[in-house]
Amino acid sequence: MLGNLGEIAKLMSKFKDLQGSMKKFKAEIPDLEFSATSPCGKVKVTLTGELMLKNIEIAADAEPAKVAEAVTAAFNSAALTAKSAIRERMKSVTGDLGIELPF
Repeated sequence: MLGNLGEIAKLMSKFKDLQGSMKKFKAEIPDLEFSATSPCGKVKVTLTGELMLKNIEIAADAEPAKVAEAVTAAFNSAALTAKSAIRERMKSVTGDLGIELPF
């Protein structure tokens, strides 16, 4: 019986550590930055860890008709990079508990 109490105490301690790690990670997310450049190389987009647009750089020689397409491609690429990096960080924080982010 007491052996089970020891296991429960270990789990509670592990959960407390996990809570602290998750709180720290959540506080770091807004400061993360993810950038991507469009396939044509004319547009660079930077997003925050909250997937908010922080900056767009457009080359002076970019064709106006192609800018919207290039911005979309760069934004989507940066968002995918951000989501993947945040998922991997979440896995490193939660270990084998299988906690997933909704995106």
